[in-house]
Amino acid sequence: MYSPAIAQQVRIKDTQFFEQGVDGYICEQKKRMMQLLLLLLTLNVAAETTPGHRILISDLRSEWLVNQDGQWLHYDSVTAASKTIYVPIPDGKYSGSKVEVFSPRKFSVWINGKLIRQASNDTVQLSIDSLQRRYSHQLTLGVFSERGVEHTSVQVVTYSTTTPEMAEQLRKQGALRNFSILAILFLGIFFVLMIQFNSRVTMDYFNLWRLFALQERDETPVTGRMTSRFSFLVFIFIAMWSSLVLLIIFQHTKPNWIIISDFLITGVGDGFLKWGKLSAVLLAIFFLKSILAFILSAIYHFREAAPLQVLNFFRLLIFLLVVVSAALLFYFIFGTADAGWYEGLIKLSAWLFGMWAILVFLKLMSKGAFSVFHLFSYLCASEFFPIIIIFQVLFF
Repeated sequence: MYSPAIAQQVRIKDTQFFEQGVDGYICEQKKRMMQLLLLLLTLNVAAETTPGHRILISDLRSEWLVNQDGQWLHYDSVTAASKTIYVPIPDGKYSGSKVEVFSPRKFSVWINGKLIRQASNDTVQLSIDSLQRRYSHQLTLGVFSERGVEHTSVQVVTYSTTTPEMAEQLRKQGALRNFSILAILFLGIFFVLMIQFNSRVTMDYFNLWRLFALQERDETPVTGRMTSRFSFLVFIFIAMWSSLVLLIIFQHTKPNWIIISDFLITGVGDGFLKWGKLSAVLLAIFFLKSILAFILSAIYHFREAAPLQVLNFFRLLIFLLVVVSAALLFYFIFGTADAGWYEGLIKLSAWLFGMWAILVFLKLMSKGAFSVFHLFSYLCASEFFPIIIIFQVLFF
């Protein structure tokens, strides 16, 4: 049976329950907000108090001054023990850095005659930019210790999240990039000069269409110029191009091959030095292979094979260099850093040299009336075995 008094009591209880529920919900949300805010503040403080890797910019001991009888003297020139040193900090020289003062004794730090900090057996770090904004762009840092300042250190430091290993890697990458740009410009000028002086001989070596032609034309005029001085310049150009490509590959592969550990670039000058050494090694290998081909062609009574064989060998090198250089450019554009991709270029070179042996076999088949066994044994001595030995010794 409905009663107004009972209904009123029910409404009061419902209202109290609702208000208590709302208040409880609000309190709970406030607690969660405070916890979240505390967490964010903790993370922020942790981020600010974790400066990263310490990098020493300059040790200011050479700048220490002392005031003796009204005269400013260098600290090292004073024989008597000093209790106070002064260090001038020029405007803009150490922007973005901190000045760090340490002493195992009790000491005080002053800026332009004003006391900043006191400490004992501790390190005091002050932001140079903040000091210049607060006091003056021309700062004079003073350090006072009643027991002397001979064990005090004053240094300019900065902090970076980059580890020493990462910094060294970035430095090497910068050196490799600068070296590569200068080396490519040098090779470009070299090639233009060759075209200007003797475009016909240069383009004979760069005629890659003849490399894959099984029906050989008469290239006696070309092979007859192989011993000229200008051909020697072409050989040097090919050796330098080859060594540059190899150096770039070596910097991105794992040092699990003997030759690579000897040609890691640490600077631009070091890059040019190792480029010259590797170019000389490759040029010597090219000449030894050419001489071997001529000697074996005489032994096998196949003299007409050696000039054609050597000419197409250099054409093969140019074709291979074009392919590998294009791949390296592709890697550079897309930022490829996986060592496996660069090692794959060396393996690709080995396979192309293997295919070259088959190609030169087909080319020489039409040059002499010799049996297949005779020609095969000649190519084993002049092509197959030297290529296998070179790659086995240098890489695999």
